[in-house]
Amino acid sequence: DMCQPDLDRSGVTVQFSIPPGLPSVMVDVLQIEQALLNLVRNSIDAIGKSVGTIAIEAELRDSDFVEISVCDSGPGFPPGQFGSIVVAYIFAVADSSAFTRALR
Repeated sequence: DMCQPDLDRSGVTVQFSIPPGLPSVMVDVLQIEQALLNLVRNSIDAIGKSVGTIAIEAELRDSDFVEISVCDSGPGFPPGQFGSIVVAYIFAVADSSAFTRALR
């Protein structure tokens, strides 16, 4: 619901694939919600002005883990840049005060 205005403006649609019967998992609901919200907004930005799709899927892994994935129809990373982007993100997270507080 929080992304609906952005989705409406951009013309991006969201498809959900969540099978029935997934087990309950212990998570911080607010953190998961914020992470998914960030991923959806990043996907909207990645898709840009073109019409696109975001797929949100959940599936059972190893009988007691639920994996959630968010994929979009954006252009992706330019060849050869994925590794440097991931490394930059890891260092940015490591420098954040929230990450530092979590380690204490």
